[in-house]
Amino acid sequence: MSSSEPPAPSRGVVPVPDIKQQPGNGWVADSDNGAPEEAKKQHQPPKSSLCSELPIPGKYWNMTGAESAAFVVIPKTDEIGVGSSVCVRVVVPAKALAFSVSFVPFPDTPWDSILLDLVGGSTGISVPVPLQMADSTQNYHRDTTHVYEADVVLRDADIYRPVGYIEYRGALWNGEDHLETQPLNPETLTIPESLAIAVTDTHGDDSYSIAKHPTLPLCTSADADGRWVSVGSLPFDKALVPPPDNNNRVWLPYTCRLQRYTYQGFAKCLAQHYPLVHWYGDSNTRRAMKKITT
Repeated sequence: MSSSEPPAPSRGVVPVPDIKQQPGNGWVADSDNGAPEEAKKQHQPPKSSLCSELPIPGKYWNMTGAESAAFVVIPKTDEIGVGSSVCVRVVVPAKALAFSVSFVPFPDTPWDSILLDLVGGSTGISVPVPLQMADSTQNYHRDTTHVYEADVVLRDADIYRPVGYIEYRGALWNGEDHLETQPLNPETLTIPESLAIAVTDTHGDDSYSIAKHPTLPLCTSADADGRWVSVGSLPFDKALVPPPDNNNRVWLPYTCRLQRYTYQGFAKCLAQHYPLVHWYGDSNTRRAMKKITT
């Protein structure tokens, strides 16, 4: 044997790759040799893209309404796995507004009111995008471009596209100096047709699958994180979920299920825990509760 050749392994001895520990990711091999393919897949980190890791292009802050309409951007559109997050941003270029000096937002709230969802093309699942002001002092000024962003966790396999609009600019919903709130006049968001994010269930064992929803425990609060699902696309009896909204959608939490109460059952539960309740609010509240109130 040449001195330049490595010695052959002894019978019954298998070469072991160098092993090191990575925080939060278990034990992984430095080399792919000897590591089962399935084990390597299990140790791959989720392909999330957090807004904090994706700088906001400087050109956004200098845009004006004359140059560009408000638009949606997903900085990183690589395919992600179930349970991973994607960064979504909305850029609202500066635009002069009549009487804007008489309208101001509530403290620590954005100037612009935006409704935005990520909607699945095949399932119709609608995931709200909880936009917040990006970390920049420019967002607190009235007549400048505003940038909003959110890290959205997607737990259902599908191809999602943004859908939404601007309700109000410049805090026009909050009138002062005896000015009335302005009528709603939604402003279209520019959303390229190609803007989408694909979510795949690589291992086929998604614990958040809608099909598994009836097996979840009951929710202990009414604000559990979830998504809107069309009643027509439910893979089980719709009687197992609460009644739908005006758009025939129902809110399905990811980790628990909301109990469907009859008026009689709800009234009995209230009587046991809150014998005397004073209802007040708008007409929607009164209509919803009229069958159990006196």
